[in-house]
Amino acid sequence: MTPTTPTTAAPKPAPAATDSRTRHQEHRVVTTEPIGTATFGVRLRWAALAVPAFTIGWAFAQVMGEVVGEAWGGDFLHLTGHAIGTVLVVGLVSLAGWLVLRHHVAWASRGAAAATVGSVVGLALYVPILALAPDTLSGLTIALTLHLPLIMAATFQARALRSRLRRPRRWALAWFVGILLGVAVAWYAGGGLDGASTGSFHPVLDKAIAYWWRMIPRSVLGALIFALWTARTVPMHGALPSGPD
Repeated sequence: MTPTTPTTAAPKPAPAATDSRTRHQEHRVVTTEPIGTATFGVRLRWAALAVPAFTIGWAFAQVMGEVVGEAWGGDFLHLTGHAIGTVLVVGLVSLAGWLVLRHHVAWASRGAAAATVGSVVGLALYVPILALAPDTLSGLTIALTLHLPLIMAATFQARALRSRLRRPRRWALAWFVGILLGVAVAWYAGGGLDGASTGSFHPVLDKAIAYWWRMIPRSVLGALIFALWTARTVPMHGALPSGPD
């Protein structure tokens, strides 16, 4: 009888070790995958909502400074009112953008929240600057009512979207420039800032409403510029960062 050699099952190959770095990269790809495509309709809706958002916000910013701030606190609240108005502009255009993009891009919520929070931080930084700045820097404190909240809003957006957009700083800069262009057009369309006359601040509510209506036409012109600029530049994708901006 011929002895038989017992057969042994071939050892199963050990599962390939998964590189933790590869897993991390795969996870990021999934979480940043675009959930929509760029369409003319989406950009058109962006522009359609951006116009009323910017118009209402910028007109309100003028009311907060030129009527409410002057009536209740002189120069300090006058400038603070303008800065609060800038925060409202950012909040409204961010809300409008989120309403349009939330079903099309993965970064809509994060971008809108970051811009709004950033503008509030800018306002919080502005108040002590205004309180401590000497009179010789009055021109700077006036400019910062707009620029400081906007700079912080754009900075927060760029940082928040680093894992969602290929070039987040490019979009944040385009958004920032778009608002500045809109403000410039709104400003010069009305021949500069048309402040309420001295002694016309009371009753505050009535004067504020009347002044707000007077700001609407020039604000619409600025809103159109902002809407067209940002509708053209808003990214309709989410992707991994690919190098510096």
